[in-house]
Amino acid sequence: RKEKVEAKVQAMLAADARNRELANEAAMEAAAAMRVDPEAELRRRRQERLRRHPWVPAGVLVTAGILAAGLMQFRAGNREASNRFMRYRIMAQGITLGLAMLSLAATPTVDPVTTPLVPMEAVQSTDAQEGVSSRY
Repeated sequence: RKEKVEAKVQAMLAADARNRELANEAAMEAAAAMRVDPEAELRRRRQERLRRHPWVPAGVLVTAGILAAGLMQFRAGNREASNRFMRYRIMAQGITLGLAMLSLAATPTVDPVTTPLVPMEAVQSTDAQEGVSSRY
């Protein structure tokens, strides 16, 4: 009985690995058919995110700057200034997190930045042609 269960589990794992491999192949073929350069697409998405949500990276940079200033004060032995900068850093982190939440709330549900490179229909239709169950 135990061997049967183990054999079924191994068969399921092998089938799942094959399904993933076929889905990846189909995605790569569909991307090639659409002639999408992955590097250029990632660059475009990064620029689009920065255009839509500019305050989040700015908040991260401000937080990092305050942290660096606090660490320099700590290294110089100025504990009061170091503690003050660490409090400012926590405030900046909170503001950055709040800005991230606000920008996510303001983002439409269908975001061209987060949509997949390859439409799922292309993967599913290729899976259907090959007789593979599409669970992705």
